[in-house]
Amino acid sequence: MGTQSKIGSRDPNKKDIAQWISNHTGEEGKASSGSFAEAAAFAELLVLGTLWDGIPNVIKIADQKNFVGKIVH
Repeated sequence: MGTQSKIGSRDPNKKDIAQWISNHTGEEGKASSGSFAEAAAFAELLVLGTLWDGIPNVIKIADQKNFVGKIVH
């Protein structure tokens, strides 16, 4: 079965993101990319990788309704 992951980005088709997906997709799991809102809606566990002062903007872009009932780290 494996683990699925989705990385959110302002530009989900960026070359380095495509490379990350290529490196993390295999028989044991599947990786994909999408907008911040798509990634937040997809996830059961959200990991925010941004500077502390950027958190409010990330939550706004990802749509705060996508955080309800989820673990955020």
